[in-house]
Amino acid sequence: MRSRDEAAARILRGSRKQSGWLRANCPFCVQLRGTEDRRSSFGILVERGVYHCFRCEVSGRVEEVGRANDSEEMLVPTGARNFQPVAYVPLWTDDAKTSASLAPALNYLVNGRGLSFDVIEAAEVGACLTGFFSGRIIVPVFSGRAWAGFSARGWGVRAKKYLYPAGMRRSVLIYNEAVLSIETDVPALVVEGVFDALAYWPNAVALLGKASEWQRGFLAQAKRPLAVALDGDAWEDGKSLAVKLRLDGACAGSVRLPPLKDPDQVPRDDLISAARACVGTIDSSPEPVEL
Repeated sequence: MRSRDEAAARILRGSRKQSGWLRANCPFCVQLRGTEDRRSSFGILVERGVYHCFRCEVSGRVEEVGRANDSEEMLVPTGARNFQPVAYVPLWTDDAKTSASLAPALNYLVNGRGLSFDVIEAAEVGACLTGFFSGRIIVPVFSGRAWAGFSARGWGVRAKKYLYPAGMRRSVLIYNEAVLSIETDVPALVVEGVFDALAYWPNAVALLGKASEWQRGFLAQAKRPLAVALDGDAWEDGKSLAVKLRLDGACAGSVRLPPLKDPDQVPRDDLISAARACVGTIDSSPEPVEL
């Protein structure tokens, strides 16, 4: 993204006033939504000195830079879009545990997925009972401590499996990325989905789909071994990613799961043992360890 001064200059040069707002194409939409704004969604309310994009929802205030910059104005972001849904309810509290409305969600997590309340709390898993994501488990994806997005999983039989909020850029996010900075010999599993990662919490991260080049670069900087364990039908992709990570200097290997099996559908201890074995063969064969 361009510097704040450049962004401000672009706004002030190309804006037009509508009902008290200076309007222009948003300089932040590419970063926050992945596509360029071409509808002048960005507005500066001059009287109040604030700005807001009605497309990516970034907002902040306009301040004066000073004489060093010829008294130009610049954008001072006060925070990008908050991806936490308004109807989000945490599922580890005492109130949630006794709520009849949330009982189906907790039954899905505890009995259906085998998750403990310690994991539910540590991962800040919640649910929505109203709104667009009604009837769905909400698994937040953090960048630092900020909500960078979330995965919404319906617990009903007919619900579409996964939904994501508009503007969430999965290709530049890794679920539970914080564990990659922990220096340890314990391998971190690299899986596809958030529930695969939750099954091996905290020693797992999720790619939220196919691995991107950005994710590969981020993984290569991990301070711990990486065991790529993609779904059974994607083992060749997992092997390829592990080989590339080795070439990037990471300690990495891969596990080949049985056909049609996901990481959360195989015996936990078996996959953990295979993960240790695959990173122990770094100096030998790059072939995956079969489970």
